[in-house]
Amino acid sequence: MRQFTMIGTEKTGEYVGVALKRAQVGFRDLGNNMFRIRIEPTARERAALSPLFNNWTTGMGGGEFRFSTVVFGQTELVHRVKAALAVINSPGRIVGSDGCPQWLLEAAKASKKETVNQERQRLVAAVKEQKLAGCNFASRWSLATLRQKTA
Repeated sequence: MRQFTMIGTEKTGEYVGVALKRAQVGFRDLGNNMFRIRIEPTARERAALSPLFNNWTTGMGGGEFRFSTVVFGQTELVHRVKAALAVINSPGRIVGSDGCPQWLLEAAKASKKETVNQERQRLVAAVKEQKLAGCNFASRWSLATLRQKTA
């Protein structure tokens, strides 16, 4: 795992988080049961992610591009980070920072949505495993049919 140096931290390394293909997501403890959550999209994803976090504080001065919000309590921290990860929906590799809590790594993994091909492969395998009528031709079925048959 690597140490995150997220923009605005004056390179103190106080944030722990996950690096995703589309963004870094991290948080730091501000004390008194308060936490700052920070999202730093990659340059390529800035335009796509901006409207999704329009109610968060932005820091775009001096070449810094990020979204942040302050939450109170660990329950709210976990809830907001999981919601942010679901919105980002980043495929690919996940890298945790030094000190990254297990719940954050698990939330990042759970937020990754299947591609259409991955879903199709999973559903075709389920149809064959269940030995549904016509299962030998399941790979030719539409995605809607596969979803219906396995529901």
